Amino acid sequence: MKVYGVDRKPIELGVVLGRGGEGVVYTRLGREGDACKIYTRPPTAARTAKLTWMVSRLQQHPDLAQWCTWPQELLFDAQQECIGFAMARLEQLRPIHEVYQPEQRKSVLPSAGWDFLVRVATNCARMFETLHKYDVIVGDVNERNIFVDADATVHLVDCDSFQISDGDQFFGTGVGVVDYTPPEMQGKDFRLVPRTVDHDRFGLAVIAFKLLLMGRHPFSGGASGDLHQAIANKEWDYPQLAQRLRHLLPWSVVGAPVRAAFVSAFTEEQRPSAAVWVERLTAFEATLHACRREPLHKVPVGLGNCPWCTIEQVAGYAYFSRPQTQFHSSWQGPDALLAPLLAELQALPSPRQPEEWQAPQGMEAAIATARAMLQAERPPDLVSWYLALGGGLVAFGGVAMALFQPTRGVLVGGAGVVALVASRWLSVRRQMPWHRASLEIDKQINAMREIEAEWKGEALRFRDQDRRLRAWLADLRGQVIAVGAQRQHEIDKLEGDEVSAGLRAGLMRYALASVSIPNVPVEKKRALAIRGVLTAADLDRGKLAVIPGLADAQIDALIAWRRSMETQLTGTRAREPNPAQLGAIDSNFQHMRDNLLGEMRGALGTLRDAGSLADGRMAELLEQGQLAGVALQERVDAVRRTFIEH
Repeated sequence: MKVYGVDRKPIELGVVLGRGGEGVVYTRLGREGDACKIYTRPPTAARTAKLTWMVSRLQQHPDLAQWCTWPQELLFDAQQECIGFAMARLEQLRPIHEVYQPEQRKSVLPSAGWDFLVRVATNCARMFETLHKYDVIVGDVNERNIFVDADATVHLVDCDSFQISDGDQFFGTGVGVVDYTPPEMQGKDFRLVPRTVDHDRFGLAVIAFKLLLMGRHPFSGGASGDLHQAIANKEWDYPQLAQRLRHLLPWSVVGAPVRAAFVSAFTEEQRPSAAVWVERLTAFEATLHACRREPLHKVPVGLGNCPWCTIEQVAGYAYFSRPQTQFHSSWQGPDALLAPLLAELQALPSPRQPEEWQAPQGMEAAIATARAMLQAERPPDLVSWYLALGGGLVAFGGVAMALFQPTRGVLVGGAGVVALVASRWLSVRRQMPWHRASLEIDKQINAMREIEAEWKGEALRFRDQDRRLRAWLADLRGQVIAVGAQRQHEIDKLEGDEVSAGLRAGLMRYALASVSIPNVPVEKKRALAIRGVLTAADLDRGKLAVIPGLADAQIDALIAWRRSMETQLTGTRAREPNPAQLGAIDSNFQHMRDNLLGEMRGALGTLRDAGSLADGRMAELLEQGQLAGVALQERVDAVRRTFIEH
């Protein structure tokens, strides 16, 4: 993509920083502190005019960029059509929801106390104050657009959606989030109703409330249970809820001026300005000091008991806690461990199949020659034949002579008979070497057929052995994968990822469709709804893990949101497991998996050895067949020379 600046000089885009519904944000090569937003669709003439006004406004009032990723320069394509804008690049900042939700804050900002949250709220008010000073309305106030630095400074993104008016020029915004929309705007079409500073003040008050009251929405306790209806009906009842629910921060702990500002923002038409919030929150932060027992527990001066310690003792939940020693698991996914073993398995050829028998060279030819020779008629023995002929003639003459001379005839006839018997004896005697040679050839043929039968039998035995070993390896592979699932199940139980029966009824009040959860877009919520995941009560890691297309980061975000709802309900969620517990789980399942992997290596060795043995045995039988064929051919040639060709 060719991108040019207003001076028509080319601009090089780097890696993608983020994607949204409207466009993609890239790094800007050559300017490490800048980023470029390129719209997916070319902006309309009205949007281009709005961006042009914003760029010129920044040149007049540079302090607008102190709090926002305000458009600094328009970007164009080769046809000089506007396709986006350059802005400041934000790095190593965290979305504000990770700051006000206790579980996430304890993970990403473990050293942040209540004073830090008050300071973030104060800076949010300063940000709104600066924008309102220049007649800029945020309009779409929500936690996805506000990011927090480690020093509590805040920054606003998606500035091109602001509502801006300057004389005859008016550029509206058509988007908004229910959670931060004031009662008078609930149910309205944001595209048709211009926003006011007073609307922004309501959103600012909600953000400040979430920061000071541990992520709780001021209207989450409405009688209807529906956030939209609760806001529309002004059902704001935190002071009453805090008296009943032991895990909530007592309302009296918040300074009186700040409490009064919240009451005005949520129950009266005249809401405190951003400047009022800056003044009151700054004064309130100045009153905070550390609890004697836990430095992270910040309480106002003059307060007797530390409310955070009381909540920990009574409700068993810590809103602020120092991080435990980090547990660094050495556990690896099964793919990396199984890959070399599976590659070795695939490289091992299967043994020869019985039907693959091919007689060694010369074996079948020798058998065919031998059978042909044995079946052919052998030339008669001439000596025996002549002796038999002479004996027959003499015997016949003796019979004729006996008619005239009986005595002489008997003698001559007897001599003829003796000659016939002698010829038969001589014939048998002279045929015996041939018969012995024939029997020997038959034996050699049968031996060769036995070699063929043994080859096929060995092939069948090795094939069955190979199949058993490969089936064993497949079973071991499945067990290795199952060990990982068992380990995760144990960790999930330890971390309390399964919804307890006591919290289920309360969590069913929080519908996924009505809240904004980072990293979980609307279409993903619809996919969850199709599978029956509708409320916070339906969220457990095991159920989410089997849903196709749900990334690990999205599962973590859903579980984190459910945990924050648990905190708002009872504050009795199980404490985080300590490193020793996690280490014990890892060690146990690592031992189990190492044993299985050892069995797999042993099975592979057995399979490899069996293959080598099979190859050697089959080669040996083939060699025997070849030698037997040569020996048979030599025998046939010798018999032919001796008895046929002599």
